[in-house]
Amino acid sequence: MNVTPRNQLASTPFDAWAVLEFWSRRWRWLAAWTLIMACVGAFAARSVWKKTFTSTSTLIHYEPSSIDDTYHPRDISTPSLVVMLQAPGLFEEVGSHLKPAMSAKQLSMRLSVNLDRNNDVVTVTAMSGTREEAIDIVNRFSFAAINYTQVMQKQEAIEAGENVKRQLAGVEQEITTTRNSVPAKDKAAVNALTSSAEAAQQPQSDLPQRIRLAREQLDDLLTRYTDAHPLVLAQRAELNALEDQQKANPAAAAPRPATEAVSPMIYGRVTPEEIAMGERLRSLETNRALLISRQRAIQPFREAPPGYFRVLLSADANPTPMRRYRLEIILFALLGGFLGLCGSAAHILLSEFLDNRIKTRADVRRVTGLPLLATLGDLRKMTPGNRDQWAFRAWTALQSKLSISPNHGMVVGITSANTSDGRTTWVNLLSSAASACGFRVLTITAQPSEEMNAELAKNEKVKARKDSAKEIPAGSDNTTSLTTSVLSTPGQIVDKLTSAECPPVVSIPLPGWVWNLERRRQWRAALEAWRAIDHVVIFVELPPASLAESVLLAENIPNLIWLCDSNKSDSEETLIELETLRDASCNLVGAVLNRERGTPVRGQFGRWLGSSALLLALGLGVCATPARAAVVAQPSASQEAQNAENPGQFSAAESHQRDPWQDKLTLGPGDVLTFHLYGSPELTREEVPVGPDGRISYLEAQNVLADGATVDELRDRLDTELSHYRRAPQVFVTPVAYHSKRYYVMGTVVKKGVFYLDRPTTVIEAVARAKGFETGVYDGDTIEATDFSRSFITRNGRRLPVNMEKLFLHGDLSQNVTLQPNDYVFFPPSASGEVYVLGFVGAPGPVPFNSDMSAISAITSRGGFAPGAWRTRVLVIRGSLDHPKAIRVDVDSALLGNAPNLALEPGDIVYVSNRPWLLGEELLDRAASAFVESAVVTWTGLNVGPDIISRPSSP
Repeated sequence: MNVTPRNQLASTPFDAWAVLEFWSRRWRWLAAWTLIMACVGAFAARSVWKKTFTSTSTLIHYEPSSIDDTYHPRDISTPSLVVMLQAPGLFEEVGSHLKPAMSAKQLSMRLSVNLDRNNDVVTVTAMSGTREEAIDIVNRFSFAAINYTQVMQKQEAIEAGENVKRQLAGVEQEITTTRNSVPAKDKAAVNALTSSAEAAQQPQSDLPQRIRLAREQLDDLLTRYTDAHPLVLAQRAELNALEDQQKANPAAAAPRPATEAVSPMIYGRVTPEEIAMGERLRSLETNRALLISRQRAIQPFREAPPGYFRVLLSADANPTPMRRYRLEIILFALLGGFLGLCGSAAHILLSEFLDNRIKTRADVRRVTGLPLLATLGDLRKMTPGNRDQWAFRAWTALQSKLSISPNHGMVVGITSANTSDGRTTWVNLLSSAASACGFRVLTITAQPSEEMNAELAKNEKVKARKDSAKEIPAGSDNTTSLTTSVLSTPGQIVDKLTSAECPPVVSIPLPGWVWNLERRRQWRAALEAWRAIDHVVIFVELPPASLAESVLLAENIPNLIWLCDSNKSDSEETLIELETLRDASCNLVGAVLNRERGTPVRGQFGRWLGSSALLLALGLGVCATPARAAVVAQPSASQEAQNAENPGQFSAAESHQRDPWQDKLTLGPGDVLTFHLYGSPELTREEVPVGPDGRISYLEAQNVLADGATVDELRDRLDTELSHYRRAPQVFVTPVAYHSKRYYVMGTVVKKGVFYLDRPTTVIEAVARAKGFETGVYDGDTIEATDFSRSFITRNGRRLPVNMEKLFLHGDLSQNVTLQPNDYVFFPPSASGEVYVLGFVGAPGPVPFNSDMSAISAITSRGGFAPGAWRTRVLVIRGSLDHPKAIRVDVDSALLGNAPNLALEPGDIVYVSNRPWLLGEELLDRAASAFVESAVVTWTGLNVGPDIISRPSSP
């Protein structure tokens, strides 16, 4: 229904509007798949996250007490106990008693044990599908945990009791042996001495107390360190020494002053050997009493161990909240809907990409390569008035493009690729509009020959006629059909069209035949005769372009229009047929689109979508950082195109890409680190440098390799080394300074040397950190002392393709690359040579060389050309004196931009010679001056002199 405006720009073959169009046409598929995938996501989330009940109980660390100080259970810290409670064996035991039974892995996923380090309270939390099961899991685990610690204490008490029992048996055996070794006559004295020593009640030895303290210290060290730690080894050696001392000399525990309490009468009746024997028996009796007391203290822990935990708050007393996971289900439903929407949209998009049919105006322009003259929508949705309006607009558009003037007739042929593309509809509508505008209209309907008809599908022909009959009713009163013999007698049609009773539309059906040369001549002659009629419009409905008759007929038609049927015409077939028509030298003037689908999306949103996008862009620009907005000036068009292809940045912080060395930042010699051990702030070591060998030491971890490792890898290595000496160590590594990554800047910079690559750095930043470039003074002016044309950057032994001239002289930030470790940047001096300017110049002499020097600039620096200089043939001599190379420079052409301005190199000689015809110029100049002077004198003598002589003198 639309007519393409004359000044309409050719749209792209595939744009955002086209995507929105075919998505909007298939919105039902999008909605259906979105709903289906949303339901699938919700069902999957519902099956994974069912409603759960959370039950908790609280356990508190309990420190059991003993009857006396001779024995008490080992003191284990609460974090160690929590780790023990998470043993797989305990989970397996608890899971086997549940209904239904669970494995240790399943139970660990539902049960969690957390410690509050502030008050030694352990919280046991379990999640399950029912409230009863959650409470049962928590209660069973709590009582199993208490029973687990009780069994641990009982086993420890049994081992301690067996040890004491063995020691007591040894002491009993030793007492019996000692008593049996005393002669019968001396037993009374020994017994009296022993009883007298016991009665003295001297203080006992402190050896057992020292052994007990040593054992306690060893247990405390074992909770923090492993058996390989030096402190554990030293404490264990001390304990073994005390135990060996006790076993080797039990009597040493008794103090020697006890013998002083013995009565002098006894010394008078017993010998020293008897006194020693009595001391030994007394010591053995004391040890036996201590062991018996220790057995009494151990016995309660063997019979009823209290354990290390008590239930502070049971699961029955705590509330059991229920969680429904509604948010997770909603999120998964939204995710499923989004995936369904994206998947269906991608499927539709892929199907459209693979579809080879012509559908839109852009497809017509892209495939045919012809201008789009007009489009027609669905006639079934158009009223007769709308049809007439469309026909008038389409006729006006065709007349403005194909006719010489608005009142001049024309000949138009319409063809297409298929039989039912709507050619008859277009011819009928356009002929009606032309007739309404006052033109004589002749329509010619060409049909294929019988041989070609047999090849075509009969049903296609019937369908084409039915479609034509539906769209434009046949048998119109304005149409008059003639016989087909008029092709050989074209004058019959001329008389018909020029008569006063000429009908609005004259229609000629041309039957198909095999076209020979004679028939084509008749067709050409008839067409020329009909075109000669004033104000006549001829519409020729050609057969499909795949038939030979259509191509042969189209050769003689001045204006040929290609018709595409939307969603039916194949692009590959269209290209083949159009190529055939072009090979036949047919004048294809344009294309039309039939049955074009509407564009509701473009029509509804096209008015304000562009404004919204502009407002959004302005909003994003306002929200941008002021620094970024203030940095960039207005570049030229060439610079904008260059920056679009090669974007650059002043600072590496503006780049969104990271180099490989930044993705995995490794440590090396010279880096400074700080180490901290979790839970032990007193063991913090600050500003520890990595050694030249790339190794580092911290606490028991000695000579750990840090070179080439990241911070996380070094932390893991330290944890591994310290785990041989400490329980569950956690080391925190904090970098203080990075000195292992370096780059080098040498040459004509103010501050040369080695720089630390402690942050991403570009070439411009490296020059800035080197305090800029050195400068020199020449003729009172400050000049750059750097030759940017020979400056370079090397990396891993290779030179990078960086153009320093573009970067520092032309501001091309695409050359501002980011440096990497061990990069070498070198800026050579430009004063490494001179350029000599000789000949006809203002001041011949040397000129210091710089990287941007040319022949014109060198001549200008020495005062420019002298009078008589040969400007079009300046010689530049380059190379050694043995093999010089002369280069001619046309300065005048270079100034006009017609010749290149030669760039000079150090050591070049620029020679400006005089013009070879300079003497001739001077002679001609003198001759012309003499001629002019003689001519003036002669003329003056002939004209001015006589007049002065003949003029009378004044009175």
